Amino acid sequence: MPMSVVVCTVVAICGTFLHVGGSRPNGWQTFKYEYLNRRINFGFESTNDGSLAMAYGGLNNHGYAGVHFPVLSHNGPGFRMEVVSTTNSSSSPMQMFSFGMAPIQLDEMLITGGSYDFAFLNSTWIFNLRKKTWRQVALGSSLPRMKYPVVAKINTTHLVMFGGQSTWSTLKRPVSKYETRTWLYSHPDDSWTPLQIHVSPPPREKHSLVWTKRGVLLFGGNMNGEKVIYNDTWLFTNNTWHEIYPAHPLSPWPEGRYEMSMASNGTHALMHGGAAKSGIMGDTWVFTVESMSWARLTMPPSGDKSVMGSMIYLNSKFLRMGGMVRTQIANQVRVWNGRTWELTNFGPRPDALKKH
Repeated sequence: MPMSVVVCTVVAICGTFLHVGGSRPNGWQTFKYEYLNRRINFGFESTNDGSLAMAYGGLNNHGYAGVHFPVLSHNGPGFRMEVVSTTNSSSSPMQMFSFGMAPIQLDEMLITGGSYDFAFLNSTWIFNLRKKTWRQVALGSSLPRMKYPVVAKINTTHLVMFGGQSTWSTLKRPVSKYETRTWLYSHPDDSWTPLQIHVSPPPREKHSLVWTKRGVLLFGGNMNGEKVIYNDTWLFTNNTWHEIYPAHPLSPWPEGRYEMSMASNGTHALMHGGAAKSGIMGDTWVFTVESMSWARLTMPPSGDKSVMGSMIYLNSKFLRMGGMVRTQIANQVRVWNGRTWELTNFGPRPDALKKH
């Protein structure tokens, strides 16, 4: 059954928000919207039709990120934000982190796996960004309970999932193993299916997986803490994994890392930050799909080293949200301007006012 949600369209006036819609019409409400952006280990994705995006779940300074989450839409060159609040936990995903999230159909988002209260989860949910409704799906699938699964779209009706840790135990802090199988979600069949693949990337977690016009791109990740940190690149196409190698021994290639942010516009994938053996990274790399090659776009600035954030491509822009910067969870959203990452006025803000 679709769940009920409270949707608030809000504008900021002198630090307080005018509540335009929802359960308190014509009333004033203080709402600290910076906590909507202040997240780590969360999901942040744009829809297949390119018109909407949402951030969901994760952790913030107070623990779980809570029941409020932002839905973004175009507003000219900028963005408009709605705050959605879940009101029935039995009909929506619980507060959780380290799950897989990817767009499905034109205007929906799929979420699967994750962790809550030290237990692993195996439920799959779809959120409709226009109707603001949740529904649970893939009820007949035999997915194990998974933490750190990574999901990406293949097309508008199918998703691929790889990596993470899995268990069949319902206990807290369960004994788990690295998931080695590649899973396919079919929207027409409403099911998850493990694929029979002979050659796959080594098992891992905290890697990146994004759609491109030539297939789904995988980079990085780790295994057993920092004992194994990967810098390999793979492409998934026609239910087959292909490893991509540097064209030349001196070709630029990113240092191995995990917990980086990454997004794609189809022809290029942008990657920022992450944790490496040399420390927290602040560099930005681009993978060009046509040439199957990496190039570094920026040197690491001292103030922009981050991990556990997330990135999307929306309205012809790459956006980065959240993440851990130094010892703090960041509340900024940055936009790639072609040369560097600049802070953007993100969140509910009013149009220019002459008198207020």
